[in-house]
Amino acid sequence: MKLKNRRGSVLAFVLVIFMVFSIFAMSALHITMTNTKHVKLLRDSTQAYYYAYSGAEIAYAAIFKEEGSNKSIFDTYKNSSKKIGPETIDIDKKGTNDITVEVEFIPEKKLVIITSIGTYNGKSSTVKMSFNTDYPSIKMWE
Repeated sequence: MKLKNRRGSVLAFVLVIFMVFSIFAMSALHITMTNTKHVKLLRDSTQAYYYAYSGAEIAYAAIFKEEGSNKSIFDTYKNSSKKIGPETIDIDKKGTNDITVEVEFIPEKKLVIITSIGTYNGKSSTVKMSFNTDYPSIKMWE
C-alpha cells in the first residue's frame, strides 16, 4: 500500500529538479549573452577612440610637414583664420570604418584645434587636440 501512494512522487521530484536546472541554465545563458554584447560594444568604442586619436596625431604631423615650397601648412596658416577639412581617411575597403579630421587655425587666440572623429562598426568617438602656436610641441587633449 505504501508503494502505491508514492508512485508519482519520483516524477514530480524529477520535474522540479529539471525546472531548477533549466532556470539556472537560462540565467547563465542570459548573463553570457549580455556580457558578450557588452564586450563587443566596448571593443568597438575603444577601436573608434584609437582611430580618432590616430587621426589627430596624423593631422598634427601633417601640418608640420614641409610642402613643395619648403613651407609647412603650419607656417602658411598659423596667422590666418583657416579651416582645413574635414578630410576622411577610409580604413577599410567597404568605407564603414574611417577617420574624419578637421584642423582649425585661430590666430587671435594663438591656437590650433584638431578635431578627429573615428568610426568603427558604427560606433564613433571624437578627440580634440589643441596647441598654442608659440609652443606647438605642447599638446592639450580633450
